[in-house]
Amino acid sequence: MIKISTYNKAHEILKNAEKNTGNILKLAEMIQNNNESFVYYKRDTTGEVHEYPCKLYTIRKKIRFCIQLGLLDGEKNCNLTDLGKNALFEDRFDLQLQQSVISYLEKHDLKFSDIDSAIDKLILPTTWSLYQSLSPKLSEEQFRTCLLLLSECGEKTDQNLLKKFEKKLYLTDDKLEKARKTCKDLS
Repeated sequence: MIKISTYNKAHEILKNAEKNTGNILKLAEMIQNNNESFVYYKRDTTGEVHEYPCKLYTIRKKIRFCIQLGLLDGEKNCNLTDLGKNALFEDRFDLQLQQSVISYLEKHDLKFSDIDSAIDKLILPTTWSLYQSLSPKLSEEQFRTCLLLLSECGEKTDQNLLKKFEKKLYLTDDKLEKARKTCKDLS
């Protein structure tokens, strides 16, 4: 897994929040000064690639998402909630993050079973086509982030919720036939 993935960023936020005694800005500064996940890469004029720390607003945005997931209590203290503390147990992080994302989606009136049904119905299920089909009460960026996290949680332990949908996301003979029929009907 890429060290700068959203999954790793969430883990780093929780680890740092455990030691944090300040607000969201203090936590963001702590992360910015001592973290490998919140970096980006940029080429200089000679073509050499350098690593730079993310800006504070980028870090605060990810912290706010952890608050929305119920892993941190709020911007004033940025303390771990019981769910956040549970996620820090190494063998519990994936499951807790997965459950927090599912709860977050449900708070926005989107059940995981709806996502499953939409994947089955769409000829070519992409994140954008799923978003359009489901019309969830959250931004496309939040929806994409949730699907990304769900695709990474439990990957190492074969407890990934989206793993069983992996084949549905590829074009099967049935989906190709539907696409051909749809194209013929349109012409």
